[in-house]
Amino acid sequence: MNKRSIGVGVFLVVLGTARAEAPLPAAWSHGAEIKTSQKGLAAVPLPTAVLDRAAVNLRDLRVVDADGTEQPAVVHQPARAAAQWTAVVDLDARLEDGATWFTGRGPDGPVDALRLDSPEGEFVKAASLDVRENGVWKTLWTGRPIFRARSGAESRAVAFPARRLGEFRVRVDDRDGARVPFTGAALRLASDTVPPLAPVAAVIVGREERPFETRWTLSLPARNLYVDAVRIDTPESFFQRRARLVVRRWSGADVPGGRQIHEDVLGETTLYRTGSGVARSEVLVVPVNRRLDVREVQLVVTNVDAPPLGVKAVAIDTVPTELRFAAEGRAPFRLAVGHPGAPAARYDWPAEAGRPGPATLGPLTENPAYAPPEVAPLLAATAASFNGGGWRFRAPVEVKALGVQKLEVPIAALVHGAPDGRDLRLVRDDKQVPFVYDRSGLYRELPLTLASAKSAPEKTSRWEVRLPFEGLPVTHVEWAAAEPLFRRTVRVVENRTTPNGQPWVRVLAQTQWNRSGGSDRLVLALSEPPAGDLLTVEIEDGDNAPLTVGNFKAHYRSYELVFKTTPGSLWLYYGRPEAAFPVYDAALVADELLAARKDAVPVGPEEKLKRGWGLGGGAGGPVFWAVLILVTAVLLWAVQRLLPEASREGK
Repeated sequence: MNKRSIGVGVFLVVLGTARAEAPLPAAWSHGAEIKTSQKGLAAVPLPTAVLDRAAVNLRDLRVVDADGTEQPAVVHQPARAAAQWTAVVDLDARLEDGATWFTGRGPDGPVDALRLDSPEGEFVKAASLDVRENGVWKTLWTGRPIFRARSGAESRAVAFPARRLGEFRVRVDDRDGARVPFTGAALRLASDTVPPLAPVAAVIVGREERPFETRWTLSLPARNLYVDAVRIDTPESFFQRRARLVVRRWSGADVPGGRQIHEDVLGETTLYRTGSGVARSEVLVVPVNRRLDVREVQLVVTNVDAPPLGVKAVAIDTVPTELRFAAEGRAPFRLAVGHPGAPAARYDWPAEAGRPGPATLGPLTENPAYAPPEVAPLLAATAASFNGGGWRFRAPVEVKALGVQKLEVPIAALVHGAPDGRDLRLVRDDKQVPFVYDRSGLYRELPLTLASAKSAPEKTSRWEVRLPFEGLPVTHVEWAAAEPLFRRTVRVVENRTTPNGQPWVRVLAQTQWNRSGGSDRLVLALSEPPAGDLLTVEIEDGDNAPLTVGNFKAHYRSYELVFKTTPGSLWLYYGRPEAAFPVYDAALVADELLAARKDAVPVGPEEKLKRGWGLGGGAGGPVFWAVLILVTAVLLWAVQRLLPEASREGK
């Protein structure tokens, strides 16, 4: 074989290798090879790595062949059918000693849950279910709890393995309390579309204690998982809590003061556990049954007056997702993913495409031709010039990294600035740095000291609490008592003065505090923030010994400013409540800024600004009045000179 033949052979091998690899479109960040053994319809499972890279609703998924031609594809997602309840017709009720009986007949198909309806506001009962088989009553389950609590927690449905009921009867145990009026019953039709589940662990990355509720921030393995339910692992042996799974989203157009946040409720239920051993009954699952386009969600458990629920772990029941495509082009095929701005593809897909053949997906790799888009590339680095006249305070801000930043408004700015943040300005080199408000809410708490007051009314305990600032925007206060059993009237008041100097007392919160075991904590919402820096707590003891109280905390809420800038020093100005909200072009790219990864920047110590002495310091400056007096004198002199001489002599 001569050199020319060898060269041609090598060229053909290289050409064949080049043609064997399907090119990726430059706008997609990642790709993976799909292997299928036959032509026609194929299905490939989508791993979490692909789901995490994909755009919302998986709209950017594309399948291309070796020639770069798109192949028709569709996402196939099994899901649990929505629950369907059917009312029990001709439900008979009768009362017996210590029990209420209901008799009815189930539908022809299988059912898997029974629900009792009642208008009663608060109750706890135990229920049992019997079915008639061959003329003999057979007990399916007994002692299962049904309840409704004042906190909103309720469970009036009892689930059981799917079956046909036929004739059935329900016994509600009334021996431990008054009878509860029930207005009807319903049965849940068993679904025949229960999807296969793949449990995965969620990582608890944060816990926040708010007044009356606890929030756990959960990190999911990937975005775009189809979640069937969330399962809670708790060591608590007896509890009832209302729980919901939420994701926080921005809603509506951006307005002065920032876009509003709302919580999208993904699922909610009542979590409970009663009894022990074989008699234990529990529900520890929050149903979801939807695709989640985020990696972080929040589990919110309402505590009301109960202690926070302990949560050891959280598991996510996911439903696998697959991509079905028509493998009609030249192999090999490649999956393209990672184009957030891609529109949803529209293909002609047959209504009955038949059963797809298996396909496997190789590892996900980066597209070497892909360049990540810059966040808000058209946003200017600075806005209008800034004149600091009229602003009373500022604090230094040091930015270390290039890109999108977030700055938590410090407590000093909440106190010394406008309550809604309208006077906040970020400044660099006498130029404003545009920002958007992130009002998703940051709840903070301040541990404070309860000091016994020098005087108190008879049979009343009184304490004073000194706040670190006047006008601190406190929303809630809380404290604890050591005694396990008591009933007291408590209130939080503030001594104020009318404009004419008359003292008066403003009641900020008042309630009756009852404790019979359970939580030692009391949380009170204030009707308005305090005006000064001294709060008074009063507890009416009656003829009882004073309570041993402590662990006082004040809760307030802050928010963040989100902006894009380069490393360097900035100033945060505030303390001019009469200022208007800033209006920046950054509002046009608020979605990009709020969704981007952000670096947190700290705020330095507050600096009080001296009052301006020039005209720029405002109309109240001394130089302004001096100039005004001088101008007035000159005008009077000029007017006098313009009067006729005779008039001046006559005067």
